Amino acid sequence: MSGEQARGTEAHQRFAIRLPAEARALAGMRRDLSAWLSAHPLDHLAPEDVILAVHEAAANAAEHAYRSRTAPSDGVVVTCRWEDGSLSCSVVDRGGWRAPSAPGDRGRGLALIRSLADEVEVRSSATGTTVVMSWRDPGAA
Repeated sequence: MSGEQARGTEAHQRFAIRLPAEARALAGMRRDLSAWLSAHPLDHLAPEDVILAVHEAAANAAEHAYRSRTAPSDGVVVTCRWEDGSLSCSVVDRGGWRAPSAPGDRGRGLALIRSLADEVEVRSSATGTTVVMSWRDPGAA
């Protein structure tokens, strides 16, 4: 695996991985995220939705964030955390933001993410972009 996962006492509540900003690194991230999600009760959450949304956000970062410069070896950071019956996942890059273009054959990534997550927030700045996705599990206590 080309990333680095969180270890330690909160590892069961938190998933974290640093990836190169390369599409080929995403398969390992999906596999690791799937394994982490399978260790948690998901009563009414579809793990496939979480994996697809996180993958899409990471793929967008890998493809678009570092267009004008070389990406660092840990150019995309993915974290997920369970807290109070909710799952929150973030994808962070340190590249440049590019405003969405008019829909055509491409450019539907954020719409896909928004259709899969209960809440989505995109924060961009001169130092990078963060996409935060969250899901509420109505079956959680």
